[in-house]
Amino acid sequence: MKNKVQGLQERCWHSMMRCYRRWPRCFGLVAILGVLWGLGGAACVGGVAQESVAGDAAEWGAEAGAEQQAWKAKELTAWEGSDLDAGIPEGYVWGEAGGGFAQGVVSFSPTGGVSYGQEDFPNKLLGPPQGSGLGKGSLDVVSLGCGGEIILEFSDPMIGDGPGPDFIVFENAFSPNGVGSFAEPAEVSVSVDGKNWRVFPCDPQSASWPYAQCAGVRPVFSSPENRISPYDPQVSGGDVYDLRDLGVSVARFVRIRDRSRALPDAARWCQAHNAGFDLDAISVIWPYRPKP
Repeated sequence: MKNKVQGLQERCWHSMMRCYRRWPRCFGLVAILGVLWGLGGAACVGGVAQESVAGDAAEWGAEAGAEQQAWKAKELTAWEGSDLDAGIPEGYVWGEAGGGFAQGVVSFSPTGGVSYGQEDFPNKLLGPPQGSGLGKGSLDVVSLGCGGEIILEFSDPMIGDGPGPDFIVFENAFSPNGVGSFAEPAEVSVSVDGKNWRVFPCDPQSASWPYAQCAGVRPVFSSPENRISPYDPQVSGGDVYDLRDLGVSVARFVRIRDRSRALPDAARWCQAHNAGFDLDAISVIWPYRPKP
């Protein structure tokens, strides 16, 4: 986690200006927010913030559109003529796209005395993301600590390999100015049995933003309050993963290992009680469900 005051102030200022351009309906609101700004506060009115999150989700999705569309085109081409039922595990069937979230935590190994989010552990990790938008990371998270690790289980649904991305990992990265993000990256691995792991390579130290295949990089927009889908990478935010990249057809376990020490801006917080990767949720885009 990190000090978000400056980021929140900048975010609030952008919301004020967006509102001000709709003069005169928002004049009173802008005046009030202007006073709060002068006091150094980071306050935004819910209606403006909600609209801002939705707008930023669309803008962020548009900026990433070329990458996502290229990915989608590649995957759909690769799937042409393929048997989508070939990799279904015994006792399971395909479920509807947008299948659910993690069902349990198998192991949790935080480091450095990290304690943030453990008061409601593991419940806060087993539902949808609580995204706060481009300039504000969610507080509904569990911190791993620098070098910490967590393994989550997916049984109903399991994660299947469908066309395009198969699951999304949500952290609380934020981007006050809309360029890049403050990232506390992590390596993501998948397994069928919880023993043999296939790793999405994450090397933030030798790569530039957005640190390919690392989690904890992209801000999160989806939340139950704004109804932005947690299964649509075009608007949800978060970091997407495709089992096909690893030659895997199904995953029952997802392991996340913090790599924050690889980035100086993240490593400087390693002594904090909320250091390292802050897990919010994991959504399953392509689910395998137990047979009825």
